[in-house]
This record gives sequence, C-alpha cells and structure tokens, in this order.
Amino acid sequence: MSRIDQPAHTASAEDGASELEALRLTVAEQTRHLDSLRARLDEMAKRQVEQRELLLEAHASLVRRDEEIEQLHEEMVQEIRRREQDLELKDGEIDHRGHVIDEVQAALDEAQRAIAAMQRTRVWRTGQRFWQIRDRVRGRL
Repeated sequence: MSRIDQPAHTASAEDGASELEALRLTVAEQTRHLDSLRARLDEMAKRQVEQRELLLEAHASLVRRDEEIEQLHEEMVQEIRRREQDLELKDGEIDHRGHVIDEVQAALDEAQRAIAAMQRTRVWRTGQRFWQIRDRVRGRL
C-alpha cells in the first residue's frame, strides 16, 4: 500500500464508521418504534378483551331482560284471559239481571194498571170517601 492510498482508505474507513453509526442509530430508533408499537398493540389487545367481556356481559343482560319480558308477557296474557273470563261471567250476570228487572218492571206495570183500574171503580171511590169522613170525625173528637 502506498501513502496515497492510505488516506483514501482512512477516509473510507471513517465513512464506513459514520455509516455504521447512522445505521446503529436507525436500528435503535426502529427498535424504540417497534417497542412503542408492541406496547400499543398490547394495550389495544387488552382493550379489545375488555370490550369483548363488556359486550358478552351486555348480551347476557339483554338475554336475561328478554326472558323477564317474555315471562311478564306470559303473565299478562294469562291475567288478560282471566279478566276476559270474569267479564264474560259478569256480562252473563248483567244480562240475567236485566231480564229479571224487565220481568219485575212488567209485573209492576201490571200491578199499577190493576191499581189504577181498581181506583176507577165506584167501590174504591166509596171506600176512599168513607176513610176521609172517618178521619175528619176522629179529628173532631
């Protein structure tokens, strides 16, 4: 090797060293970036697990709520059927009482007609006059 070649070789070694240093810095920077990305990935995976658990819990809660609603719906349907039966019985009772009232009204109307017919008779008028006179005589005594 000659002296002329030596500085070029030294310059090339210095260039190689500075390039090596630049590569080391790049590797270190990329390592930090990868570590940061791994940390974010771990955090996101943890959050995903938590959200999945929350979703499963919400789903289970909705299933329980749906079951409760179904049970309440069935109870309401049974109560409505029971009340409809009660209403049918009461409707029958009301109809029966309506017929009884109609019969009683008819009997009352007949009795009132009979009374009115009796009050139009001479015997009734004579008896009524008798009681009026008797009340006056008693009032004077």
